[in-house]
Amino acid sequence: MKLPIKNEYSAKVTGLEIEKAERLALEILTKKPALDWRNDDLREFIVREEIESAPTLHLDDFSEIPVIGKSDNSKILQQRARLRACDGDRVVQSYQIERGYSDYCEYQLGLGRVKWLYPAVSEIDTRQVAMDCWQDRRLRHDLEQAIRHSGLRYIHPHVSTKHVWELVPLT
Repeated sequence: MKLPIKNEYSAKVTGLEIEKAERLALEILTKKPALDWRNDDLREFIVREEIESAPTLHLDDFSEIPVIGKSDNSKILQQRARLRACDGDRVVQSYQIERGYSDYCEYQLGLGRVKWLYPAVSEIDTRQVAMDCWQDRRLRHDLEQAIRHSGLRYIHPHVSTKHVWELVPLT
């Protein structure tokens, strides 16, 4: 799996820190056995095959997160999607990005070149990026063509909202 990480610094975890984390995990599981992954009824729905490096659609849809409110403060939050994206990926934004941001991510952070997508923004709510992707016929067509002919394979949202799941039929 590709990771948009520039290897410049390396974090080291000591054996003592690993032991401490394992003891803490055991303590938590003793108090809350329901947290044990083997008790998860939804585990059978997890995709078992390996996720490969393939073009991905990145978007941060905040339409169902009430704490953000109906204001346009999701602009800066949507730009975080770019930090997950790698060379050849697509990033959806409701707003035009700030001048220089793309070059900074590509050249300074070493994240590679992405294709920026800007759906026709909803008059009602600028946070609903996923729904805007579906409702913008031109963009929806472009995504369908990217799936069929350019290898677009994954959707990587910050949060899997209802509107993000509604994009799945594209694939």
